[in-house]
Amino acid sequence: MTGRRTSLSDTGAVRHVATDPAVARQGVGRALMTRVMEDARDAGVLWFDCLSTRTAVPFYRSLGFRTLYPTDIPLAPGIVFPAVRMIADLSRI
Repeated sequence: MTGRRTSLSDTGAVRHVATDPAVARQGVGRALMTRVMEDARDAGVLWFDCLSTRTAVPFYRSLGFRTLYPTDIPLAPGIVFPAVRMIADLSRI
């Protein structure tokens, strides 16, 4: 693989992953994301695209995502949310 996406149809999107604080840091998020990534790969998805919060970058990196670039998500006029665009090659999981 060259590390480039071939089309939007082979790319999945990760949105709003959160863990209940009562079970945070116990592997629940990792287990869920690992299963989702494996199922997506088995269904023919080649890539996962993610707009991560800055604090979640280490979590996504540990799952095989790599950072593409920092970005801002506009929420309202004059209000932006800082994020990091990341991507995972599902053939490598």
